[in-house]
Amino acid sequence: MSLGEIQSWHVPNSIRKTRTLSCNLPNITSPTWTRRSSNGFFGQTLSAGYLYLTISRINHACVPNASHQDGVIIAEETIATGEEISISYDSDKYECLTAEQRGKIIQNTYGFQCDCIACRASDIRMISDARRQLILHLKSALQGFQPPDLNFLNTATQTGLWHLDWPPTRSRLPRPLSKTQKIEYTFLLAKLREAEGLPGVTIGKAYSEAAWLLFQHLEDYVLECPFLEDLVFLEPARCVQAWMLKALDLYQKSCPPGHQNLRTMQENWVEMRQLRFVGDSNLAGRSVSSNRLVHDDEQRVFSLVITAIA
Repeated sequence: MSLGEIQSWHVPNSIRKTRTLSCNLPNITSPTWTRRSSNGFFGQTLSAGYLYLTISRINHACVPNASHQDGVIIAEETIATGEEISISYDSDKYECLTAEQRGKIIQNTYGFQCDCIACRASDIRMISDARRQLILHLKSALQGFQPPDLNFLNTATQTGLWHLDWPPTRSRLPRPLSKTQKIEYTFLLAKLREAEGLPGVTIGKAYSEAAWLLFQHLEDYVLECPFLEDLVFLEPARCVQAWMLKALDLYQKSCPPGHQNLRTMQENWVEMRQLRFVGDSNLAGRSVSSNRLVHDDEQRVFSLVITAIA
């Protein structure tokens, strides 16, 4: 499979045509749960589910080379002939846990020990653990909470792990993040996910959220100060553009064609470009009167007054 190539085993709105098996799951006991988890790929409900007969054969990796959405498998990188395809069984949770913490949960839930590059003892694992701890702190802060204390995983019983709520109980931040902090934290979250090699959709989601937060920040300036309407702050505007284009590229590679999330992001970008403080950020360096460029103390252009475009 090449980057972005799609393999689909699911026909939307027509489950009877897919390679799925429906089943009821009453009164799940612990051994049954482990077998179900290690051999199945189920939906969100625990009272009933369905099994993708092909996708269920794909193994887990904490740094996978493919991703799955709505019964569709998409290559996150070029996968050579004969190379195993891997996906993350719970990326939202595992991106916040160290290898040791993931190991306990994966062993208890699926009955195996992960041996991917992020879990094998090495310098890479140490760096990966540091990144994922930062991801935990950033995600918690952006949600208005302090990071949870995960030391309980060291002594958790098997039953406790089966009934683990995620995220665990957390304390509120003493004061909410500022607008600037939210932008910076979200951008850093995107960069950490990218460095960790996590699925493209999760990276793109953080880039798009950072762009949208910065866009709203610029929009607030214009609403509060109408005399700034014709002023384009170049660096922030270029960041909005770069982050949104990055997010769109990742979503186009990691989403099935026509996916709702991709359409929503494309619509958001069209809306953002219609406002001149973003859409006109590419005018710097073109035929604009030099006396209309605003410089900082070091003579770097940081904003552009739009008067007329040659």
